Amino acid sequence: MKLIHTRILLTLMIGLMAVGSVFGGTWVDDFEDGVSIDWMEAGRPMRWTEADGMMTSELREDDGYAMLLTGEKEWVNDSVTCRLNVRNLAGGDWCGLVLRYSGEDSYCWFGISVAWTRYAAGVGNQRAAEKQLKVGFMEWYTLRVEIQDNQAQSSLVRCFVNGTPVFEFEENIPQSGQVGIFVQRSMTQFDDFKVSGAEILDGGPGFAVEPTDKLTTTWAALKR
Repeated sequence: MKLIHTRILLTLMIGLMAVGSVFGGTWVDDFEDGVSIDWMEAGRPMRWTEADGMMTSELREDDGYAMLLTGEKEWVNDSVTCRLNVRNLAGGDWCGLVLRYSGEDSYCWFGISVAWTRYAAGVGNQRAAEKQLKVGFMEWYTLRVEIQDNQAQSSLVRCFVNGTPVFEFEENIPQSGQVGIFVQRSMTQFDDFKVSGAEILDGGPGFAVEPTDKLTTTWAALKR
């Protein structure tokens, strides 16, 4: 009877693990390790510095976006979150998130501008939505983008700042791709980067591993 009970519990545990793999996982980088080997540059050349638990971009006055990307082109990312803080700027600044990057002008983005006092989002070099709001200098903001894919090959994109919805729009965007951060004419600090979705395994330099106590307790109960 104990053997049957044990097999049932094992089956349930394996089933729960399978369900988790279907829904994907979460990759996290809190920039605490001071190592940026998981990231690669795209767009304009930029000097990025990972130190003091943050990723910081240098201030450059030329136009063009500089990006820092991570992940795989096969990642179907459903949500990306990151904290950012604009420390200095040179004119028309922008900084924010990049999602589903599959090549030049083939990605989704969401950013803020202190100089223009607005939020904006779009696909490639095209804006799909924007809203004029006060954006403070040297203040921390948490940006989040959620993507819901539809059967008609279009996707619903929802954008949030500090947990509050800013706007949403529907566009044809890449179905998968890398994720990351971007800046233009802005010295910005980034922290607590997180991406979730299908084809993404739990991990990353900042991923918190669950304590083994629960697993030990479970196996102990199975042996009884």
